[in-house]
Order: sequence, then structure tokens, then C-alpha cells
Amino acid sequence: MKYCGNYKHLIKPQWIQSILESKGTLITPFHDYVDDPAVAATLLKQRYIPERVNAKNQEQQNLFLSGVYNSNLIMAEMFTADNLPFELDLGELNKFLIGDWWIIKQMPGQYMPIHRDTAKPVKNNHRFWFPWADYEPGHVFLHQGKFIDNYSAGDLFQYNEDDDLHGSVNLSLTPRIIMQISEHVITC
Repeated sequence: MKYCGNYKHLIKPQWIQSILESKGTLITPFHDYVDDPAVAATLLKQRYIPERVNAKNQEQQNLFLSGVYNSNLIMAEMFTADNLPFELDLGELNKFLIGDWWIIKQMPGQYMPIHRDTAKPVKNNHRFWFPWADYEPGHVFLHQGKFIDNYSAGDLFQYNEDDDLHGSVNLSLTPRIIMQISEHVITC
């Protein structure tokens, strides 16, 4: 991951408070595939892998779904333009908002097992990892087998593959809030 700089001055404290007080879209093992929990439960029983999963991550996805994870597992909450409880204005970083972006709130005890995102990879895409809170012991993020720690709120990191292997867990007593950006053109 490439460090791009710190943009903490763009993150408003009231945004953090609003995210902490709001309910985002629940992320479950089948979040990317189905909106109907009954369908998710059926897929889990059958260990069915939807066609959206690309060949590169088929093996990891099979492992993910064959583990102890079930459709009731809440890995985190997600906020997008559709459910964000405030107007997002990132000033000099607004150029990144033309691509896909989402904010993840991971409460203590929640975890997202090692996985590859299931979206079809885009050639020459650039992804960004943008923590909105300082690192605390117990805030775990693994990217391509490396533990990312000692970051500060507002640090912006770039990586270049849509389907890099990654995962997270919150072993602390405080929420993790991270923004992910998938932008097809812009780099830092």
C-alpha cells in the first residue's frame, strides 16, 4: 500500500458522531449477492457460489462460505450515498467521490474474514483505504498478508488491485470507521 498523505482536516467530528449514532446497511457473508435473508440462508446451506465471483477468488470464496460463518453474522455496517446521514464534502478529495465509495463502521467484536472483493476487477483501477479514526490496539486490518497499523485518522493509502486479499477485525473497545474508495482513474 502506498501512503498518499493525511487529510484529517477534511473529516468533521460531527460526521463521526452521526455514523456512530446511525444504522448502516448490515454486511453479512452474502451481502454482495442477495438482499433477501431467506435466499442467503438457502445459498449457505447449498454452499452455492454465485456467478458474480470471478475465477481468481473462487477458492477463497469457497473457504469463506464453508467456514463457521452463517447468514446471521454481522461483519460491519456500510454507509453509501444512499444511506449516509449527512452531506459528504471532502474538499480537495471530492474528485475521488465520482467513483464508488463506502464507509464501514465495525463495532467491537465484529470481523470480516480474509476475502477478495467479489466485484469484477477493473483494469488499471485504483483503490483507496481512508481511516477516519486513529489506530488503536485491536483495530486489525490485513492487506495482502501485511498488518496495517500505526495509522492516523485521515491517512490515505492507495492500492492497485480490486481483488487484493484483505480482512479486518475489531478486537478493541472502540468502533473502527474506514472509508473505501474505488476510483478508476485518479491516483495519489
